[in-house]
Order: sequence, then C-alpha cells, then structure tokens
Amino acid sequence: SRLRQVLGGPGHRPVDLLRAHREVCIMKQKKPILIADIDGDLLTRLAIFFEDKGYDTTTAWGGREALEQLYSGKFEVVLLSDYLPDVAGAQIWHAIGHLPGKPAIALMQGPQSGPEIAQKYLTLGGHCILRKESPDLIVEALHNCLSSGNEYSLNS
Repeated sequence: SRLRQVLGGPGHRPVDLLRAHREVCIMKQKKPILIADIDGDLLTRLAIFFEDKGYDTTTAWGGREALEQLYSGKFEVVLLSDYLPDVAGAQIWHAIGHLPGKPAIALMQGPQSGPEIAQKYLTLGGHCILRKESPDLIVEALHNCLSSGNEYSLNS
C-alpha cells in the first residue's frame, strides 16, 4: 500500500504514522488534469504551476497525444490549446464528451483566435475560455472559472 511505501518499514512511531497518513490523504485529493498544447515550454511551465496548486498533471504535445492520454486516464479537468494542428479541436472535444465522468474543459485561446472560436467551443461543451498568457495567470483564471461555476470566463 502507499502508506507502507511512505513509511518504509516496521517500527515507526505514531507521529510517523500520522504524517504518512496525512501525505497519503493529500495525494489522493489531487485533481487529475490533462494539458495539451504544442508549445513544449508552456506545457512544462503549466505542469509545474498546476502541480504546485495540488493537481496531478499529465501533459500532451499535440492532439494525437491528447487523445491517447484521454483514453488511458481519468481526468477531472482538460486544458486544451485552441491550436493543435495534428487533430481537429472538435474531434478532441467530441472524444471528451463520450468519456465517463465528463471532465471540465477549458480552452487556452491564443491572440490569433477571435470570439467566434470561443463561441464554437462553448457550444461543444467548454466550461472556460482562457487567454494564453503566463502560466500563473492561466492557473489562476482556470481556478477562478471552475470554482465560480461560470460557463464562460475570459481572463483579461
């Protein structure tokens, strides 16, 4: 069990058991998130920021990898770039719609995308539309959108 892995063996004091139990509970509470983009630097920085905020982060470079990850894992949140050239965005959103548990879907919108793109993805079942900015602003905007229950949130 994970508790045994944390402790490392027999002969531990009750304080050790309590700390180990707390660590296991914290690990179980992490929300699984899938982040898909073609910017490797942004993916790495987002993964670090989301991990620091308590998410269990999986990254995908591009649409094909995102589809593979979607079918191999269970995610509560999916954060997608508006531009994944190897697979049509609508195809990914359609696949997400058929997953059990229906994760919250957020779109990171680059400066080249207009409001009509945002409306298209909201129609497909998106929860949040976020500007592609610095990772800390993306993490904050996604958290604010999901915790407020807004169907549409475009960070400024």
